[in-house]
Amino acid sequence: MKNLFFWGASFLIIVLHVESKEPKYSDSLLTADDGIVTADDLAYDHCRREIVPYNPNTAFNSLYWQCLPVKDVKPTYRIFRDNDPMGAWDVVITMCHLELNVNHKGEKQVYVDRRGHHVEYCKDFVQKWLKLTKDQEIVCLSGSGGEYYFDEKGGKYKLWTWEKFKTKKGCHSYFFGDCTTSGYSKKKCYSSK
Repeated sequence: MKNLFFWGASFLIIVLHVESKEPKYSDSLLTADDGIVTADDLAYDHCRREIVPYNPNTAFNSLYWQCLPVKDVKPTYRIFRDNDPMGAWDVVITMCHLELNVNHKGEKQVYVDRRGHHVEYCKDFVQKWLKLTKDQEIVCLSGSGGEYYFDEKGGKYKLWTWEKFKTKKGCHSYFFGDCTTSGYSKKKCYSSK
């Protein structure tokens, strides 16, 4: 009987150990985390949105992370003149539209912004990008969407709406506070899901 108890307990310990190695939030991480995306980052996203398995042929509003070589990701922005969407309708200002262009292993992806901004916003974003990616090999991008699009000029690509980017140096987010994820993997989510 003692032998049976020993083998049963040993089996249970092995099963629990193997289960603890499985990523709890694997649906939202599309690549290796490279020691940058943490369980807290993934748990934070799961608390905010329902995360479904990624499929580039359908449009979902889930958040997905992917970590890519910095050299494969280029921040750019287009400048244009328009009415300030956050100001007076009759005042025309210089605005920008931000993009992160990815070309990784022959696959094109574009992370776009939610709206146009004052041109200073895009300049500031590029400065933060340069600061956080300097001397880094990998950058991790978080975004929603990821569905395939086709453009006559650029061909087939995946289109994302960027949420945040992160390196081992730090994180920058579109929404204030979205980089503050510490402890989320140990918390219970209180969301409207």
